[in-house]
Amino acid sequence: MTATTSNWKTDTFQDAYLKIEHSYFSEVYTDPTSPLVIKGEIKFSNTGLLSILDLNFVLNPDDNSATWEGYLTNAQGELVPDTTVHKIGNIPPGQSASVYTYWWKPKHLFGSSTKDFDVQFNIIPTYTIQYSGEADFRSTANVYLSKGKFEVPGILEAGIEFTNNHSKQLNFIFSPSGTWDCNPTTNPTVTAAGVPSANASGFTYPKNTPLALLAINKQTSSVAAEVGTTKTIRLNPGETLIFKMNDSPNGYYNNAGVITVNWSIQS
Repeated sequence: MTATTSNWKTDTFQDAYLKIEHSYFSEVYTDPTSPLVIKGEIKFSNTGLLSILDLNFVLNPDDNSATWEGYLTNAQGELVPDTTVHKIGNIPPGQSASVYTYWWKPKHLFGSSTKDFDVQFNIIPTYTIQYSGEADFRSTANVYLSKGKFEVPGILEAGIEFTNNHSKQLNFIFSPSGTWDCNPTTNPTVTAAGVPSANASGFTYPKNTPLALLAINKQTSSVAAEVGTTKTIRLNPGETLIFKMNDSPNGYYNNAGVITVNWSIQS
């Protein structure tokens, strides 16, 4: 029988990023004197969402015969070391590299040539993945402050927000200090306690002490507490307070000074 090949087939292998399609003749008919050189093809594709970089592979034929050997060759039948590293390069997501063509031949070494045998082709790829910022593997540790301070300017009608950024309900202690001036040309300097003896009519929150520092619930717009002295306020996760002076509406523009509020979480 003339040395020949038949049954061209394709085996497909897939990992998380790389798809390998190996096409080869799965049946070979030969004899000890045949010069037959057999062709094979390997196609590499990137089926992932990230770029494959520096793709190389080694092709190693392995046989189960004691008297025959499967050798890699070039197209002219000259032997190629099976340790040769074949360079493919980079493959962008969703694309394929050019088909790699290789050649091989079965070679009779010595002894009997009466037993058929198999040659197994081991394709051993190496590559790296180029991770983008969006695809990094990230773990986040939340760092929460247990105490701090903020300043409430007397001129700021919108006030200063304070939010419970923790994932649980907590008691916060607020301690005010310092003084501010409500219309410095006509009114005295006051503390966060305000002026309890003043007429509350005409102030933004007439049911509360005039010129006092107030903590307003942002969600309900109601007064959570007067913070003229140290106060403890319980806040739900995500709940926000607005700290502002109890001045008359649109009357904050001529104020001066700040109240400093030191805060801490009640242990």
